[in-house]
Amino acid sequence: MDNLPTTATGTIRLLPINFGQLQLFKQKYVDEIAANGEAMEAAVQLKAMEELVDMLRKDKRLRELIMSQVDKYSEQKFEFMGVDIQKCELGTKYDYSKDRVWNELKALESGISLQRKDREELLKVLRVEMADPVTGEIIYPAIKTSESYIKVTIK
Repeated sequence: MDNLPTTATGTIRLLPINFGQLQLFKQKYVDEIAANGEAMEAAVQLKAMEELVDMLRKDKRLRELIMSQVDKYSEQKFEFMGVDIQKCELGTKYDYSKDRVWNELKALESGISLQRKDREELLKVLRVEMADPVTGEIIYPAIKTSESYIKVTIK
């Protein structure tokens, strides 16, 4: 009889948790995919895992459950299951909109940003260098680089 987990937490507990285990798992996984030729299946599974991790990290209830356990530790930084856990403030936000000078600077920044984006669009469509008709300055096209891969969408 298989000893496969029957719960979601049991399944997640099978995954590696420290850097050495992660490296070893990654190498074994790539080697197995290379041997069995199921690279497309791997791409789909990896995308599904990314989506799952993202959903779990954003789940308010899970975050509250985690913080309720973390709050039992008085230390700011502690070790748990061989990893370092550190309490910290994430996503701190400030609202500067009540400051007149900040608003003026933000408006200037927005204008400059639009000018830069317009220039970037020109440089993207430019196929060969050309002289600026007003200044005579040589304008060079943008250098495009990219890497081919796939996009996986979970339905």
